[in-house]
Amino acid sequence: MISHRSLTNHMLWMIDEFGFDSSVRVLQKTPFSFDASVWEFYLPLLTGGTLVIAGTDGHMDTAYMKDNIKRNSVNIIQMVPSLLDLFLDEPGIEECKSLKFVFSGGEALTKNLCSKVYSKLDVTLCNLYGPTEATIDSTFYICSKNETEENIPIGKPVSNARAYILDGDMNPVPDRAAGELYLGGVNISLGYVNNKTFTDEKFTDDIFSDKPGGKMYRSGDLVKYNSKGELVFLGRSDEQVKFRGFRIELGEIESVINTLNGIKSSIVLLREDKPGNKRLTAYIVQDSNAAQDVNEIKTFLKGKLPEYMIPSAFVKLDKIPYTPNGKVDKKSLPGA
Repeated sequence: MISHRSLTNHMLWMIDEFGFDSSVRVLQKTPFSFDASVWEFYLPLLTGGTLVIAGTDGHMDTAYMKDNIKRNSVNIIQMVPSLLDLFLDEPGIEECKSLKFVFSGGEALTKNLCSKVYSKLDVTLCNLYGPTEATIDSTFYICSKNETEENIPIGKPVSNARAYILDGDMNPVPDRAAGELYLGGVNISLGYVNNKTFTDEKFTDDIFSDKPGGKMYRSGDLVKYNSKGELVFLGRSDEQVKFRGFRIELGEIESVINTLNGIKSSIVLLREDKPGNKRLTAYIVQDSNAAQDVNEIKTFLKGKLPEYMIPSAFVKLDKIPYTPNGKVDKKSLPGA
């Protein structure tokens, strides 16, 4: 349940932060069953700009989107990183000279993809992070052309929002230590419709707020602050597995794999394809010109991770499968 107040706050933040006015021309391509579609609708309506509506299934057709952007002089678009990567491979993508802002979220944004954006387009690239329970976007980070961190930060909270990194006892963690991200502020939703049990599980009193009745949302995401005080996403807390007596964050392994040149994306799972034989399996998508074999990848990982975190099986994919709602379709991933 998202209040009008929360949505208003989000839209005013976006307009003020990026200086949007009646010149905006937004390609509305996100299906309206997703919360990210909301700002695509409201931004041009609130600024007096232009709303360019994509045709049926246009949100997955990169050639169509490129032509639409050129034909209608679109200057604002948003895409998940995996789709953005494919979009940038479209022949003649450099001709989309009207584009000024690219917003990306929903998946981890890598340094390689950030560099690819700036090598082909003259735009501002913004990395967005936020669960639906906190009104579309909770934090943001404006990417530079020369990023140094392999995993692009998710930045700082949007206006009137707050972020806390807490341990299992809901105490703030030491500086630069990892912990679970809790979100607070005016963008927090009112809970889940007709589901008090789930609401009570995910929402708690904001013990850090001086305003009575304030709530925090428990995101389930692991984060830390970098040396610049920016939030860095590390993975899901519910993706922790126990293997050979060690507790392992699968997202941490994926983050390291993604730093290897030529790797576009990866998914790591603890699988038991044969009864009693559990093993870490990495699914990787490589650039078309990448030439690393499995042994080279393992050698790279051994210099970055302890032995027990090195996957024993690697499966190369043309692309990561996704469900209709944009989540990784783990059930369709093949055995190794």
